Amino acid sequence: MKELIVILAIAGLTFRLAKPIALRFSADADFLRRRNAWFALTIIAFFSPNFWIFALFAVPIYVWMGRKDSNPIAAYLLLMPVVPPVSVDLPAIGASQLFSLDNYRLLSFCVLVPIALRARRSLSRERTSRSRMTDLLLLAFLVVECAGFVPPDLPNHVILQDSATNLLRRALLDFVDIFVLYYAASRSCNDRRKIVDAEAAFCLSSGIMAIVATFEHFKGWLLYTQLAVHWDPTDVNYLM
Repeated sequence: MKELIVILAIAGLTFRLAKPIALRFSADADFLRRRNAWFALTIIAFFSPNFWIFALFAVPIYVWMGRKDSNPIAAYLLLMPVVPPVSVDLPAIGASQLFSLDNYRLLSFCVLVPIALRARRSLSRERTSRSRMTDLLLLAFLVVECAGFVPPDLPNHVILQDSATNLLRRALLDFVDIFVLYYAASRSCNDRRKIVDAEAAFCLSSGIMAIVATFEHFKGWLLYTQLAVHWDPTDVNYLM
């Protein structure tokens, strides 16, 4: 509870001081909605005994933010570091796990994927044709990246071992983590006002994390460690 109180105090002060500047680039309703979502998700995270309880409440908030916000990419950038990237494995039949899930991918599935689907249906043919070459180049890069993990034709595959299942998993996650983010941002955040709004939201979230990091350094008190350890004692992504 002490860590939560300190984080809320730091974030509250940051939001208050940054509001006059942020409102030069963002709509007042969007700023208030993003701020309230940040506070709600932080409180929910610290009261959740595990990641799945947090996800149960976070998913409807993320979906709602993606639909209500006038620039969902800005909301995505603000909420991305709201909790440490503690990952949990999605169980699967016939495999050890389907893939790992953390707050980044939760945001991708709830915010970015719906943006990408809506953008694909609504964009004009002319704009789509101009972006098609960039899309193909990025997809080609992802194919090459995945192909780099294909086992070479060597005895016993002693240098690199992989399976078809793992290759499909890697291809899916690369598509979600990289291509969907690129596609959603390039299609929906496509004018100067939205780009500046997204940059302001990213600066605001970075400002909160910078003050938290400064406090942790001088105080010697890691505010999110107990949350990360509570969700997964073996995960050290927060320190990284």
